[in-house]
Amino acid sequence: MMDDTFEAVIDRVVDGHTAVILLENSDEREQIELEAEALPAGANEGGVVEITLSDGEVVSIEHLEEKTEARRQQAQERFDQLSKRLPD
Repeated sequence: MMDDTFEAVIDRVVDGHTAVILLENSDEREQIELEAEALPAGANEGGVVEITLSDGEVVSIEHLEEKTEARRQQAQERFDQLSKRLPD
């Protein structure tokens, strides 16, 4: 059995219990759900993680802090650009 590793984003946490994770570099846009307690320390909504699956089961998950921060900065820059276009 071969493991597959993906970069993914924590899309949301439902009812404080279930984390919905979007796999970014899969051939098809795919989402998986897992217990929020299984998320690495410091990882929360919008966070970037590296997730390894084996036979569809999560075998490891690692919080990618630098990529998370870069993603947040890009989102803030986009927001700032859009807000400049709005009339006062």
